[in-house]
Amino acid sequence: MIIRRPRSKSTTLPLPIHGIERVHETVILGVTISDRVGFKTHIDKICCKARQSMFALRTLVSHGLQGQRLYDVVRATTLARLLYASPVWWGFANAGERNRLKSVLRKLIRLGFLPGDTPCFEEYCSRADFALFRSVLLNPCHILHDLLPPRKITPYNMRTRPHDLTLPRVEDDFTKRGFLMRMLYNFS
Repeated sequence: MIIRRPRSKSTTLPLPIHGIERVHETVILGVTISDRVGFKTHIDKICCKARQSMFALRTLVSHGLQGQRLYDVVRATTLARLLYASPVWWGFANAGERNRLKSVLRKLIRLGFLPGDTPCFEEYCSRADFALFRSVLLNPCHILHDLLPPRKITPYNMRTRPHDLTLPRVEDDFTKRGFLMRMLYNFS
């Protein structure tokens, strides 16, 4: 797979190598990514699996599962599948894909599989983002810790920030959508 920027104009690709198949998408640790760094296929798959799990949930409800136990099952299965690796793909999801994910969550609430006071999908993704970022900040042995920019040392005492890292200059929208850049600027 040759990875290209989402809206790059370059159409010249290296010639195919005999015996190596060129693909346009691949699955990395359960997340489907396209050659244009898009996650549409991944979001399609998790929305489809969520709809399939709704059938299983209806079956459980018809057999008597209800209340908090039902909510726990939905959170442990359907919601966990929807949120799997969300720090990776949430920043790259467009408005239509985000609306599809929100509608799946709204349908789970409307059918009574989740309580009415369930947070919105963005809130779940923000919680996952901040939990991972906090883990990266606090654990120097974390695999992503080496990707953080250097600490900013200031001789004066001003308001405290959630992190004391130097904010890198970001020129393009593509870079802003990545997990670390999103967190450095949103968490500051």
